[in-house]
Formats: sequence, C-alpha cells, structure tokens
Amino acid sequence: MIIVAQNQTAGDLSLKQLSAIDAKIPASGEATLTDYNSLFEILEDSQLLGYVQADSVLLEVDGTSLTKQQSLTVLGGEPTLKHNYSASSSPTVNEDDSVGYSVGSLWIDTTADTVFVCTDSSTGSASWAAAAAGSGITAAQHRVLRQLIHFIDDGPAEGFPSGCYKETTPTGPFPTSEIWWESSSKLKKIVELTTTWTGATITQEVWEVYDTDGSSVLATITDTINYTGLFESDRTRVIA
Repeated sequence: MIIVAQNQTAGDLSLKQLSAIDAKIPASGEATLTDYNSLFEILEDSQLLGYVQADSVLLEVDGTSLTKQQSLTVLGGEPTLKHNYSASSSPTVNEDDSVGYSVGSLWIDTTADTVFVCTDSSTGSASWAAAAAGSGITAAQHRVLRQLIHFIDDGPAEGFPSGCYKETTPTGPFPTSEIWWESSSKLKKIVELTTTWTGATITQEVWEVYDTDGSSVLATITDTINYTGLFESDRTRVIA
C-alpha cells in the first residue's frame, strides 16, 4: 500500500512518523508515508487524523486521491456530515456531494415538518428519503437526538452542566464503548455509543440516549454500515 499525504495548506506540516529528510509535508505539496507498513499503523496516528479533520491534509492511496470523508474512513475517524436543519423546502438532486452532502446527511424542511435523509450523494443526481408521515419522531425531536448523538465526538454543550466526563474503553485504536457522563463521578449517563468492529472497519454503531435520571434510556439509535473496499458505501438507521 502506497500512501501519499497531500498538504492542502500554504505552510509546511510536520509529521512525527514521516520518512522524509526534513520530516515535513511541504506547503501545497505532498509526501509519501513510507513509514507505514499497514493500515493499522495509520489508524494509530492521531496527528495525521487531526490534519485531515482540519482540512489540512488529504490522502492518496495507491494512486487514487481520496475525499475528506474517504481519508477519515481510512484513518478510522468519524466523517463530519453536512446537515441542513432550517430548510424551507425539500432537497433536490443538486443537494449532492459537490456542495458537501453525503450519505447519511439530514435535511429538515421546517415548512412541511419533514425530515429527509440522503441515500445517494452523487453529483447532480442526489437522492433523499423522507420519513414516513405519522411514524417515527418529529423534526424537533430529531434535532435533539442528533445533538445528543454528536456529543460522542463534540461533547455536551448548551443545556448541560460543565464538567461532563467522557469514558472510552478499551484504550487503543479500536474502542467499543464511549460514554458521556454528567461528571467524573460517573453517576448519570447522558449518551452511550457501542461500536462493533469487523477488522479495521466499523460495521455497527448503537447510541443510547438517556433521560435526566441518567439511567432510563429515552431512545436507541442503531446504524448498520456497509462498505465497498475500505470506504463506507451506505448505512441504515433504526430509531427505537
């Protein structure tokens, strides 16, 4: 596997595991990551993952240039999906990958009170599925659940006390449990993520959102994820 890091910035970027004389990725240039012998070594490098998350680096694998989402998938990071929570109409075929949407993106039409999920983000032919009328949850409830789910990556914000505590187990590149507690005393849970790994890819994510008592589960959100090679191709979400 030949992996090339492409610098998207106007400044040099250092990289601790880079096999280069000056140990950097040159400004607006690229460097081959010859220190990496396997995907598992890449997964352990949080510095490189941080560069990709900050839009500073994209990867090229065996001659194929990857998007940010694909680069994050290779590095084991959770892609940041683009959403629209305040639309006044339904999405069209042009709400696609060219403007930042991807499979799993959400679109809330506040005029019709309808939630849409992107099922295909192909340029010029995007597909969005609407939640069935009279079933599931409301748009307002979905915004709350989505906010709680993203606490796994971003941490609790408005409406929660300071001092919230995140516990990840086991340590290492393949955690199977992430829990946000109200404090380090770990008496009340806010949200919990249980991850199922198949090799180096995540094939299922289950979120449990807790009531204010910290023990009663308000909702369970299960994502089943499929891949084409190393890259996520689609996911199915069930809310119960």
